[in-house]
Amino acid sequence: MYDVRTLNEQANMKELYEKIFGNELKYRSHQWEGPCPVCGGNDRFYIADKEPHAGNCRQCGLHANPIRLVQIGYNIPSDPQHFRQAVDKLASLLNYPPDADSYQRYTTRREMTAVQKPVRMIQTMPNVPPEEWRREALKALMIARDYLWRNSGDNREMEYLLSRGFTGKTIHDYCIGYNPKRYSMDYSVGGEQVTAHTGYYIPSFMRIYDEDIKASTLMRIKVRPPDYVREHYGLPKYIFIKGGEPVSLFCAQYARPINGREYPNIIYVEGEFDAMTINQVAGDICRAVTFGSHDYIGEAEQWQSWYRIPDRTVICFDNDSDPMIMKAVRKDEEKLQQKIIKAQSLDDEQYRAEPPVIRHLPEEYHDWNDILKLPNGTEIIRNKLSEWFTEG
Repeated sequence: MYDVRTLNEQANMKELYEKIFGNELKYRSHQWEGPCPVCGGNDRFYIADKEPHAGNCRQCGLHANPIRLVQIGYNIPSDPQHFRQAVDKLASLLNYPPDADSYQRYTTRREMTAVQKPVRMIQTMPNVPPEEWRREALKALMIARDYLWRNSGDNREMEYLLSRGFTGKTIHDYCIGYNPKRYSMDYSVGGEQVTAHTGYYIPSFMRIYDEDIKASTLMRIKVRPPDYVREHYGLPKYIFIKGGEPVSLFCAQYARPINGREYPNIIYVEGEFDAMTINQVAGDICRAVTFGSHDYIGEAEQWQSWYRIPDRTVICFDNDSDPMIMKAVRKDEEKLQQKIIKAQSLDDEQYRAEPPVIRHLPEEYHDWNDILKLPNGTEIIRNKLSEWFTEG
């Protein structure tokens, strides 16, 4: 049977592009350039020497592997029902012989047991930032982690994280760092060098393939600048290292099965600190995942369809003292709920999950991390989650 990863790795993107679109790419400055198959232009689309199996667009942000290029070029929908069509078309372009069983690996569901629900096998890959960005962003993250831990017993940045109720293990496991000095990275987007901002670095990693042992693909870095930096540069509370994937999820690894192990309960929360809080003190009850903010839910059905189907899904965003903000947050909760329902509406009744339920914290609490800082915060969090995930 065809191995999709092998097809993607063996395809020559330059030759594939020219064969599909009939445009000859021009070589300049260590990369092949030409019109973008999505948004046009003359040299927006490029295939770098360092990443020969992927193409990127400077204008619309397209990141395409060979399978995606085939879907675009032959107008094949990028949904699960048409994925085999794209696989077979790529194989034929690479002069592979026909194979009737080519899709078996991607359509066979895991056998149901009393304690394990079926999962969706990978059918469409999530967009991944360019390899060059991932390499440079990882360097910036390592610098930030080194600073945070170098004098971890005597720096205000580590003290701040500990004051939020996080353990050293949690801070380490989630690769949190702190960059004390703003600088330009060795990477550019649209001709402008990307800035490594000052602040706390909160990275999002994902497992792209089921066979990946751990979440190791860096998708984005979210930065939380300290107040004095925000005031000096006029920055918002959170910013991103430019070039990453904007709708990737924090703690998404908990929503993909690995070695047969699954987390039956998933809760969507508003921020990364909320997710870290729940996973630190109540990971045996449920696992928390976040888009990073209530207004970053993006193409939620795309990401949800890439996950396994949990037994129960709860959505719980923050409380806010501003009535207008609260109104927007509640609407986004409902929007996310409908997107997840849409993603989980499979044809086979036995595979359908319970619809996601919206729950709210008591009004006296702003978010989960605020509760963690209370003397009995762990108990409050565990009791509330146990109530939500065990009620009939």
